[in-house]
Order: sequence, then C-alpha cells, then structure tokens
Amino acid sequence: MMAKSRAEIMRDYRKRMKEDPERYREYLAQARNRKRKNYVAAEKLTKKEKEKRSEKNKEYLSRHRQKKKLERELETARRDLDQPTPESSGYDTGRSESTPLVVDFQFPNRRNGPRRRVSNALAKKQRELRRLKAENEEMRLKYQRTLRRLQRYKKIEKKTDESECSTQQEYEESLNINKALTPNSKTKRMMKMAKLSREQRSKVHKQLLFSFAVQNQMKTEKRGIKPTEKGSLRTHIGSILKKYGLKKTVSKNTGLSRNCLNGLSIRDITRRRETMKYKQKVIDFLSRDDNSRSNPGKRDKVKTPNGKEQTRTLTDYMKNLYQKFMSENLTVKLSLSSFCKLRPRSIKLSAFITRSSCLCTKHQNMSLSARALRGCGLNLPINPEEFVKYERVNHVLENEIPDSIKVGQ
Repeated sequence: MMAKSRAEIMRDYRKRMKEDPERYREYLAQARNRKRKNYVAAEKLTKKEKEKRSEKNKEYLSRHRQKKKLERELETARRDLDQPTPESSGYDTGRSESTPLVVDFQFPNRRNGPRRRVSNALAKKQRELRRLKAENEEMRLKYQRTLRRLQRYKKIEKKTDESECSTQQEYEESLNINKALTPNSKTKRMMKMAKLSREQRSKVHKQLLFSFAVQNQMKTEKRGIKPTEKGSLRTHIGSILKKYGLKKTVSKNTGLSRNCLNGLSIRDITRRRETMKYKQKVIDFLSRDDNSRSNPGKRDKVKTPNGKEQTRTLTDYMKNLYQKFMSENLTVKLSLSSFCKLRPRSIKLSAFITRSSCLCTKHQNMSLSARALRGCGLNLPINPEEFVKYERVNHVLENEIPDSIKVGQ
C-alpha cells in the first residue's frame, strides 16, 4: 500500500471532522476568530494587496453561489420525489414516473445588474474624458493663436516707434527725455511717447508741466541754496519725497544730493539743538593740553570759517575722553555719538599721533645710545619709546653691562 500524500491526509482529516458536527462547529468558530484577529483593514493595504484581496473575495462569493444553487436544485428534486404520485387521467405523456419534470423559465439574471451599472458609469466617464480632452486641445490652439497675434502686435508697435524717430540717437533721446529740453518740450515729448489722446493730454498737461518746471528751477538754483536753507528743504520736501519713493528721481533730475533731500523729523531737530548747546564746551575740553597736543609743522593747519587753525592730535581714544568729560560735567546729557560729532576738523584722532616724530637733539641722542647698547650685546629695545617703558632697563644696565663701557652721570 502506497503512502498517502499530504493533500490526501488533510482531505481525510476534514472528512472525519465533518462527520462529527460538534467538533466541526468548534473548528469553524476557531477559524473565524483566528481570521478576525489577523484581519487587516483595507485602508492599510497597498493597491496591489487590495486587488489581490478583491480577487479572492470574488472567487469565494462565486463558489458560495454555485454551492447554494446546487443545494436548491437538490432540494427541489428531493421534494418532487417525496410527493405522492396522482392517479392516471388517461393523458399520459409517456414519461416514466421516476424521472422529475424540469421546466426552464427564462428569468433575467440578477447577478448581471451591478455589472451593467458599472459598465454604463464607465462608458459615461470615458465620454466625458474624451470631451474634456477635445476642449483642452481647442484651448491650447486658441492660446497659441493669441500668443502669435500678440507677438505680431509688439513687432508692429516697435516698428512704429522706431519710424517716428529719424535716427537712433533721437530715438534714445525720446526714451530718456533729453535733459537739454525745456519743461514744455519735455511735457510734449512724454505725452507723445505715451500716445495719449487729445482729451487725455488736456487732463495731464498742467501736472506734467508743473513737475518739470519745479525740477528745472531746483536744478538751476541748487548752487544758490545756503546751508541754512537746506534744513528747511529737508524738513518740507524730504519727508514727502521719501513717502512716495521719489528721492532718487528728484536727485537725478535736479542734481541735489540725496542727503540734502533727506527728511528730518521734529525730534531730530530738537535733539540737534540740544546738542549744539555743548559744542563750545566740548571743543574747549578737547583743546586742553592734557587731552591733545599741538602739531609743530607749518603745514599742519586746516581752513575753518574763522580762518586757518593749527591742528591738534588727541592723546587718547574718544571713548576714554568721553568718559572723562562726563565725569567732569555731571549735569550735561550727551551721548557718545553726539560727543564725537562735536569734534572740530582741527582736532585729529589719536591714530594720527604715529605720523608725527620729533627730530630734536635729545630724542636723537637717546635713539643712538639705545642702538649702541644693543650693538654691545645687551637685550634692550632700539625704539626710544619702548626703551623707556621696558621694565628691566635698570637691571640690565647695573648687572649685564660690560666693563669696557663707561656710563656717565
């Protein structure tokens, strides 16, 4: 006897299980619980896994329907066999009594209903897709036609503008509005470039003429503006130009610098007035001999409104001098930036002190003596300023100086 395969063993096992109803019900309950426990929701599956599950469900459903159909047919046949046979009426069909009569009724197949609905919906969507594709193609062609038409209009407009000007130089001047033109000519040129109608020209002519006239007047009178008048110019005009972003345009057309047109607030003017009260006090403080020293050269002079003044160089940084000034004047309220702004041109910063060197006899003898000591092998600096600041000078001169050198008193 040949050994059974695994499929045959499982088939026999299931057959024995089905013969015992109680055991078969327990097996089905366990199988349902196991499947319910391991079930994964469709929303968590991938597209491929969803399709696979759908195919399996269709297969199970088809098999279940075939099974039910077969059961119904067997039940009908069994019912017909169990019915009693009626007496013969003389109109026998010649059919044996053991064979059941089968009548075929042509009822519509209800299973095809969902398929037909899905097919109709799919055909409807396909027709709509074809319609949208046709509309999209039509809109694309319309866009290309409009784009080509716009390009032709731009070419015609460019040729028209170039034909209005006899030469390329005149064409560029018409675009940039030549500065040599009068305000009236500039106004007419700009309106011609804008291609305004007669009604539109009448509305904007006065406004354009006024702006060009004001710019021309400011340009011609800019050299005559005094420093005292520039403050009022900043106060009244600078804030308006800054608001509308016209400072660069006005500066280009009038020649006035943008700093001249910068607007000042009332707070800035008030602070400047308070700062100017301490100007003379700051100048006197910086001019003191303990804070600065006078430069000895004849050319160390600068021009000031009061004439030429000899320059001085600060002996310390401005920050340290500011702290010294505030400690001496406790009632003064002044910031470091304002203190630095009040420094006059004739007083140079401490960075300029390295440019001045004294060539008197005393300093030169000191420098030559330091070189001679360095030449004898002593570890001393050559620079006189560093020589004075060196801490070990006395120790070196007392202990390390050779006997061949005699030091005078």
